[in-house]
Amino acid sequence: MPSFERCLRKVAERDDRDDWAVRLREDDAMLETRLTVAQEEAIRRIVETTDGGGELDFLVVYGSVSRGQQRADSDLDVYYETSDLTTELEAADPDSRWHVFGVPSGSLLESLRRGDRFAFDLVTDALVVRDTGRFREFVVAIDEEKLSPAEAATCA
Repeated sequence: MPSFERCLRKVAERDDRDDWAVRLREDDAMLETRLTVAQEEAIRRIVETTDGGGELDFLVVYGSVSRGQQRADSDLDVYYETSDLTTELEAADPDSRWHVFGVPSGSLLESLRRGDRFAFDLVTDALVVRDTGRFREFVVAIDEEKLSPAEAATCA
C-alpha cells in the first residue's frame, strides 16, 4: 500500500471522539516542539483575527512544519475555514515567514470529494490548532465516503 494511503487510513481511524481528543493533544505537543516563538505569535494573531465571533470552523498547520521537515528558511503554512466571509482569506508575510490560506466553510470537503490532491495532502499533513468539529467531520467523511485523490494525468 502506498504511504499516502497509509497516512489517510491513520487519519481516518481518528473517527472516535476519544481518539480525536488524543489526536488533538498529540498535534498540540508536536506544534509546541516545531513552532518558533514568532510562528506561535502569528498563529495566535490569525486565530484572534478569524474567530472574533466564533466563525472559525478549524485552523491547521500543514506543509514542512507539520511534517517535521522545516528548515531555517521554511515558511509556516496555515489553512483555515470560516463562515465569516468578510475575514481576509489569504495573506502572506512580506518576509515569507508564513502563508495563510483561508476559505469559506465546507471548501475542503468539496475539494476532497473532487479528488483534489492538495486537499488530501493537507488532511494528511495537518496538525490541528483549532477545531469546532468540522475538520474531524471531513476526516471521517474520507473514510465513510471512500474518498480518494484523483489520478494524476499522464502525458502520452
